[in-house]
Amino acid sequence: SSAGIFELGPDEAMIISVPVAGVPYQGFQLGSMWYASLDYVHHQTSLTADQAHATSDGMIHLVVTDRDPGLANWVETLGHTEGIMQFRWQRIDAPITPDLGPTVRIVPFDALADEVPGYDELRVTPEQWRERIAARQEACAHRRLS
Repeated sequence: SSAGIFELGPDEAMIISVPVAGVPYQGFQLGSMWYASLDYVHHQTSLTADQAHATSDGMIHLVVTDRDPGLANWVETLGHTEGIMQFRWQRIDAPITPDLGPTVRIVPFDALADEVPGYDELRVTPEQWRERIAARQEACAHRRLS
């Protein structure tokens, strides 16, 4: 795993780019400074590689911000200006070296269209976003029943 702390202002966004590792599980999540998970049932505060949209460059480009950028890989901070962020990989064959690990940049929110690689590939409509959240809610409900 790899963990860190985020600190974002209201007009900032963090772009995290990471290669698709091709392992059984690769995931990212946000939490409070107390390591409590943010509301992952009703909001997209975490993403696995299977849930994320990989762009044509073979990368997952996550956008961490409080405001909706209209992108599939938006990870919501839910009003938190600081907190923890964590990547996890399971059953890897070799260490996660710097070229396989995440890179991070903080940019102005209004510059996302110019700063996010594959921005046009990641665009989603409000209806598509609602479908993503509904699928998340259904998966969480199913998981709690099993």
